[in-house]
Amino acid sequence: MSTTDYDKKINSKPYRFFDWVYKLLIINIFTFIFILLIFTGLPAIVAMNATIKYDMNETNIFKSYFSNFKYYFWKAFGINIILLVVIGVVGFAFYFYSYAQAQDDAHNIIFQLGLAVMIILGIVVTMLCVHIPLIMITFESLTVGEIIKTSFYISFRYFVTTLILFGMFVLKIIGTIATPIWLLFGISLPTLLGIKLTAGVYYKFEQIDLEKIMHMAEEDENE
Repeated sequence: MSTTDYDKKINSKPYRFFDWVYKLLIINIFTFIFILLIFTGLPAIVAMNATIKYDMNETNIFKSYFSNFKYYFWKAFGINIILLVVIGVVGFAFYFYSYAQAQDDAHNIIFQLGLAVMIILGIVVTMLCVHIPLIMITFESLTVGEIIKTSFYISFRYFVTTLILFGMFVLKIIGTIATPIWLLFGISLPTLLGIKLTAGVYYKFEQIDLEKIMHMAEEDENE
């Protein structure tokens, strides 16, 4: 096969399609394995987002994925620990308020309010989580605290974008439970869709001065 024929082949739509399918499969498998290890879950998800957003045209997808995994590991690991603690506390409180036996009407009201608060907190934490990976790879200089703060701000300020990412998150969970074969692409494919559907908003973020967006977040907190 001549060089010209080979170039035509690798640039053809069928080849590029199956190349992307292969890469999404590889990314999905590694991400799924690291998520099962719990403490490496967020670093793997951040690496997946970075690889899908920036490196899908790279020849060696293994190298790209693990390079991103290493690059973002410690910052993502720190946030992962914080989120695990928060999720653990909210989960325990939810369980407590769900199964606690009320002695009287007053205690019953308290338990119901506690349950409602935990549900709201759970939703807020999920809204926060869906933005963290993209925030990390968009604003690489942010500290752990600034990433959480910025994600919280963006999750409410750009609510439609949050709903799209939340929808992709739900798709990952439901798809994995409902169809085992979904495990082959159940993490990477919704992530790709989420990145594509929110590309316009995150492109705007990339053009914004980092200090400006942090100042906007502080102004919203002070209002």
